[in-house]
Amino acid sequence: MFTTTLIDTTNVVRFLRLTLRQIKPSLPENIDTSDNFKQDWGLDSLDLVEYVACIEKHFMITVSDKDREQMVSIQAVLNYLLSKTEMATA
Repeated sequence: MFTTTLIDTTNVVRFLRLTLRQIKPSLPENIDTSDNFKQDWGLDSLDLVEYVACIEKHFMITVSDKDREQMVSIQAVLNYLLSKTEMATA
């Protein structure tokens, strides 16, 4: 499990955007955090599985299938990651 601070949030969002663009290079650099992966950017299930696998590897976490289904935007992923930190319980 990883730890983060409020300062790290910007870097996490940057990482999430970069990783998303590695999976789908046609995406713009500054994807809005509230944009829906499927509806706004046309990511398919395989793209999302690959994206979550990258997140799991980078942050050394395991995301359940149920949790993965809720990861519909960068903001949703960020909220999930923050919920896995000590900040969420503070």
